[in-house]
Amino acid sequence: MSRSLYGLVLIKRSLGALMYSLAHKHLLVALFHLALFHLALVWLWPTPLAAQQAPAATPVNVTIAALKELAPTIKVSGTVISPSDAQISARTIGVLTALAEVGDNVSEGQNIATIDNQILLLTAQQQIAQISSIKHRLSYLSKEVKRLQSLASNNLTSKTEMENTSTEHAEKQSELEAAKTRLAQIKVEISYLQLKAPFAGIITSRLSHVGERVEPGTNIVRLVATSTLEITAAVPVSAYAYIKKEMKLAVTSTLGSIIVPVRSLVAVADQRSRLMELRLNLQNTRWPVGLNVKVSIPNGERQKVLAVARDALIIRRDGVSVFRINADNSAERLSVNLGRGSGAYIEIIGDIRPGDKIVIRGGERLRPGQMVTIKTNNSDLVIQ
Repeated sequence: MSRSLYGLVLIKRSLGALMYSLAHKHLLVALFHLALFHLALVWLWPTPLAAQQAPAATPVNVTIAALKELAPTIKVSGTVISPSDAQISARTIGVLTALAEVGDNVSEGQNIATIDNQILLLTAQQQIAQISSIKHRLSYLSKEVKRLQSLASNNLTSKTEMENTSTEHAEKQSELEAAKTRLAQIKVEISYLQLKAPFAGIITSRLSHVGERVEPGTNIVRLVATSTLEITAAVPVSAYAYIKKEMKLAVTSTLGSIIVPVRSLVAVADQRSRLMELRLNLQNTRWPVGLNVKVSIPNGERQKVLAVARDALIIRRDGVSVFRINADNSAERLSVNLGRGSGAYIEIIGDIRPGDKIVIRGGERLRPGQMVTIKTNNSDLVIQ
């Protein structure tokens, strides 16, 4: 017997039994047959599964396809460098008695090494004593000149003696000035016994060791400033016309992606490689010196094209596609071809129009025709 026929028979029997029970006031039996009648109806006409539980709409983020001026770009290799990277050398003779450790962060003017030179300190004391001796002799000669001048006014002394004393007085005055200058030089050399950091930075290596004798020009440490960094990259001459000062360029590394401005482009190319040096300001980014990066530079004229964020691309073996959200919030998958790219945006060629809503996050879970809910941020993509 078919399901439909069996259900009709069951309904007929249940209805008849229900009417009989009501007629004879058998309420409990009537309730039993009423439940049996309802069960027969449900069994004969079950509720469709889709009507029982409709699938929830998938949350996504979208971007608007728009016309943008993009230029073709190429990626060149670059390196993070510090404009202040120096080997700090000794400026006087002596024995190294103290030295900053590798990895120490030092501020400008902070002591990074101490040099011992006892002979230099004794020379300073000797010079001070010599200056004192000259001052005493000069004081005596000053008094002698005054005395001879008084006698000469009464013709009581010779003119020769007067001239000799005045000459010696002038010579001692010059000796005093020379001695003071020599003492100042010695004090400068003494100040060099404390080797100061010319700028704030980090000690990256020791080039001398405690106990070694150093002299002017001996490299002591390598000091690298890490507060102001730059990126250097070699770019082809063909890109010279398209790179301008303060232009923002995309930079990627193993530590992330950023947009940084151009500081300068050295307009002198190497004769063999035909490459020029490009410098970028690395501001507010704590990347280590020596990190390898990739810089996207323009290599052609800018043109207005239909572009979307690169995050919108779904790359599979069968090609590249994007999901467009229609007016009824259904997802439509469209195959596209790629054109020029610049930074976070890339040209798409296909059945896309300016103003279309293109999925940039959440597309990996989508299927063509699936209903979606448009969210405004990534945290909203988490299904509660």
